[in-house]
Amino acid sequence: MRFIVFALFSMTVGFGADASSPTRYQVSTIAGGNWRGDGGQATNAFFSQPQGIAIDTAGNVYVSDPADHMVRRIGKDGVIRTIAGDGVAGFRGDGGSASTSRLDSPYGIATDRFDQVYIADFGNGRVRRVTSDGRISTIAGGGSTIPAESDRLLATEVKLQGPRNVVVDGGGTVYISAFEAHRIYRVSPDGYLTVVAGTGNPGFRGDNGFAVKAELNFPCGLALDRQGILYVADSANQRVRRVVGGIMNTVGELGTTGLNVLELATPTGLAIDKADNLYIADGRRTVTKVASSGTVTAIAISASDVAVDDLGALYVTRLGFKVITRVAAGTNTVFAGQASAADLVGDGGPASFARLRTPSFLARDASGNLAISDMFSLRVRLIDTTGNIKSIVGTSTPPTGAEPPALKGNETYVARPGGLAWDGRGNLYIADSGSHRIRRVTPTGDVYSVAGNGTSGFSGDGGAASDAIMATPAGLAMSPEGALYFADSANNRIRRIAPNGVITTIAGGGEGRAGDEGPALAIPLEEPWGVALDRDGNLYFTETAGNRLRMVNPAGQMVTLADAGNAGLKLPRGLAIDSQDNVWICDSGNHRVRLLKLSGEAVTVAGTGEGGFSGDGGDSTSAQFDTPIGVTVAPDGAVYISDSGNHRVRKLTPGFQTSPGGPNVTPPGNITLPSEPNPLPISVLHGATLRESALVAGQMAAITGKGLGPVQPIASQVVSGQLQTNVAGVEVRFDQIPAPLFVVSDQQIQLQVPHVLATRVRAELQVIRDGKTIASTVVPIREVQPGILTVSGGSGQAIAVREDGKLNTPENRLTPGGVVTFYLTGDGDGGPNTPDGRPATTAEPTTATVQVDIGGYAADVLYAGRAPGLIGVMQVNARISPATKMTGALSLVARINGVPTQDGVSLQVR
Repeated sequence: MRFIVFALFSMTVGFGADASSPTRYQVSTIAGGNWRGDGGQATNAFFSQPQGIAIDTAGNVYVSDPADHMVRRIGKDGVIRTIAGDGVAGFRGDGGSASTSRLDSPYGIATDRFDQVYIADFGNGRVRRVTSDGRISTIAGGGSTIPAESDRLLATEVKLQGPRNVVVDGGGTVYISAFEAHRIYRVSPDGYLTVVAGTGNPGFRGDNGFAVKAELNFPCGLALDRQGILYVADSANQRVRRVVGGIMNTVGELGTTGLNVLELATPTGLAIDKADNLYIADGRRTVTKVASSGTVTAIAISASDVAVDDLGALYVTRLGFKVITRVAAGTNTVFAGQASAADLVGDGGPASFARLRTPSFLARDASGNLAISDMFSLRVRLIDTTGNIKSIVGTSTPPTGAEPPALKGNETYVARPGGLAWDGRGNLYIADSGSHRIRRVTPTGDVYSVAGNGTSGFSGDGGAASDAIMATPAGLAMSPEGALYFADSANNRIRRIAPNGVITTIAGGGEGRAGDEGPALAIPLEEPWGVALDRDGNLYFTETAGNRLRMVNPAGQMVTLADAGNAGLKLPRGLAIDSQDNVWICDSGNHRVRLLKLSGEAVTVAGTGEGGFSGDGGDSTSAQFDTPIGVTVAPDGAVYISDSGNHRVRKLTPGFQTSPGGPNVTPPGNITLPSEPNPLPISVLHGATLRESALVAGQMAAITGKGLGPVQPIASQVVSGQLQTNVAGVEVRFDQIPAPLFVVSDQQIQLQVPHVLATRVRAELQVIRDGKTIASTVVPIREVQPGILTVSGGSGQAIAVREDGKLNTPENRLTPGGVVTFYLTGDGDGGPNTPDGRPATTAEPTTATVQVDIGGYAADVLYAGRAPGLIGVMQVNARISPATKMTGALSLVARINGVPTQDGVSLQVR
């Protein structure tokens, strides 16, 4: 096959308008925040993604962190402080204190002779300056005019397209690399902007001619030498170029045959020392030093940006590392940041100073202690009644071999902890979604596995839960009599563990049609997630992929209470039932928390509908949230929400008590809500997991919605060795860069993400039909986010091939010691210069670190790299460990540079 075509579900988007509610809530943050170690030694501080680096005349080091939206300073005394940005993406603060301002993905930084700091505020399209007294202002960008070659414009009236790096000369002239405009601009001390280099079109030409007539291709780092020569990291052209007297040329090395072009991969950062030696940061390759004499040497460290101090010591930020490294006299030392345990900061102290990493489910016990699944910290943490936080379960070290029957909390590896529930005896139950188990933590801190054996699959109904197999358990709910209900998410079922330990399915697994109502066991479900019980024994659950809230009564009949059509639900997740049997819903895709009252009235209690962070201290309906996942309600009416995208837990305090509900009756079968248009009528999905997520350059992805293309699907053609970017009048562009298309139809577009996005942290996506933009959104870009291609649905059986060329199925199982070939996308291999839309012609091994686990056993990776004949796909050949003893559907997990693939993928092994 020429390329893989993957099936995607269509999704209705929108959210309902709400009836007015007399209850108002005040929002506050009780856990998580932006504290990163300020005021202490830099070696004890925390970074998320250190990027730009600069040094001032006094020797202070400045570092930008685009993922945390901050710029920080490390003094000569080693103490670190934040000088700009409050840790939340946005724009504010001009004219005031930089420490309370907001930045959006700041990248390059520079200092001048007055120790003022210049920031390339990439996401805001501005260059901003922080003066020595700590005040911030915009010096370029924020306008609407795109400069022409000969223009001289007020810099603040110009639209800067992706300002990525800056440098300042001794007279105060600022140079800016406009990454997305493929140009270099100059801002004079009197505030006027002119074009220095680049035509505005990406490409390579113009050497030895006027720089304004030359073409650049995503310029990044800048540097100036003592003669005023400007050096440019022309990243996608794999060159460093320089502008001398208005003329452009390429920096070379002095070879035996004259001046040769340097062999670079993706140059992104530049620095020049006092002797005019040039240092080039070349992504994951070694730093290149070009001496003023022309001699070229390699420095054995990789870097995304570089700076050099007056003594010749080199400071580097590195892709994928959370530290800043100092290189001096051939020795590399950590200058700032911690490489590990950065996400556990705060344990033992106030929760408001703790650092959380995507908190998901919440559960409150009878005493008022709040348990949190801190998902990507691999911990369950507890906020006690004094407001202090601690980790009670979790370790960063995966188990080796079989688990013992009992563990202590700090010995237990929980892979992506999910749902939480307390029983009446003080035991805490945890859905260990990544390990496909349910665990119990006793009041004394002992941890037992009560369901699941660590293998992804489905089995065990009618028997002991400890012998059962599940796949990605999510939400939990405990009944008064001690029965535990859980969403067996990847199996699309709701299951029950009776007090005697017997497990059964109570909903899902049927052969009817998704969305139907009737006997719960006869109807298929679509990714059940949150679960909750009311006082009458009615079980409520969300279907995240189906955009529904549903209920199963004690007689086993299922009804839909709300969905995308009548309530505008989008990716609903966590659920809670309050003392009045009102249903609280985390409407995650709409960034809201919704309340369905027993009376049938629906209200939004938190969130504006726009993802972000704001509103603490004010009305919760005016506050911004980012993908709320978990919710729980206290007896006093206070509501706790895991604001996962903001890495916080927030509290809603009622201004006065909610009016009592009506008599305790079964809710109606449907709640009809008025509709309200959604400003973002598309979803952007990972091509393997089929879930909304950040994207990776080069991967397969998809857009779902309605009215995107022709009613009947039309496949792209490979023309001159490359996929088309316009099919039936449909185009998709990322920051105006056309994406190769696989298939277009009314409800979905399948595509490859352009490789040039590898150097970005976000991109504007546009869907264009017949020349008109019909949908747009902004998507985050990550270095690596792998997903394994499966037969259907993003989980379950992987698309895998045995050594004999047969597909792996229950009838054609693999054997321990045998070789299996499977496929993934989102591996991040290649760089911005990799051709888009072209099938790989040969096997090209990856330079990334690839690990594979099958059934919990490490497999021997024989090959990992481009899949010949396919587009945007990595092929992995792995030998199954001969020590594998289990049979059936065994879990398959691959890790690319330590980042795991999705849960719930399996291979059939005998």
